[in-house]
Amino acid sequence: MDALASLAKERESVRNQQELTTDREFQSSIASIDQFQNRWRLLFTPKFSDKIRRYLRDRSVNLNDWSLAVTMHVLAQCTSASAAPRRHIMLMNPVETRTWAQRRCTENHIGIAFLRRTHADVNDFEQTLESISEQMRNVRKYGTASETEVGLSIAERIPGCLKLLERLGTFTPTAALTCLASFRLGNRFGVKRRNSGLWIADAELADIFFEAPIQAGAELSTAILEFDGRLAVSLRMSPGALSLNTPGRVLALWSQFAEDVLSRGPRCK
Repeated sequence: MDALASLAKERESVRNQQELTTDREFQSSIASIDQFQNRWRLLFTPKFSDKIRRYLRDRSVNLNDWSLAVTMHVLAQCTSASAAPRRHIMLMNPVETRTWAQRRCTENHIGIAFLRRTHADVNDFEQTLESISEQMRNVRKYGTASETEVGLSIAERIPGCLKLLERLGTFTPTAALTCLASFRLGNRFGVKRRNSGLWIADAELADIFFEAPIQAGAELSTAILEFDGRLAVSLRMSPGALSLNTPGRVLALWSQFAEDVLSRGPRCK
């Protein structure tokens, strides 16, 4: 009961903070929020990006799993309404299933992982991170992401089955998270490094923006990208998603929570 009371008090505090935070008022020494063609992005400074990488390296955790844990807590704190059907916060995470032997195969090797937690489950960040990391290790080890994809393809061929699953909300996530940290621009994309910049033919590449697709029925999608030494989080939201929260507010909360996690150390709540 004490834990639940503490969690409720924390979320009320976050809501009060959000009343004071607008998209234009975001000020931070570790990140900035900008827009590209009406799309939103949180861009961390090189210094804080390095700090995140050190944090992950010290704990032997990858960026994808850490981002899942942060996003899970942000969704829990935004509003109690940010839950998929059956009162779970559910994240859909594309998973690379390509093996070394398949490295030259051009077929699709992307599976799907679903992570479900109740609001009460996301009370302690370190516990959330540990449980998500363990779950994702098992997903990668046993290939369950591919099984999910195969199962959905079978359901798609059964008349009415996929619509039933959609109505039940079994695979309708609160949000989708796509991590592109391993993505590298190189010669196969026509990109070459000259001095300190990246060039395509005679044009210098000043910036790059990625966004992830948003699933029907989902409230938002996030994409995590590393470019030129800086980590970025892009965001797309469905109309009316997450109650009164705007993309700028959600990204501000993402930034604030990430900073809090790294500043408090291993027992951040």
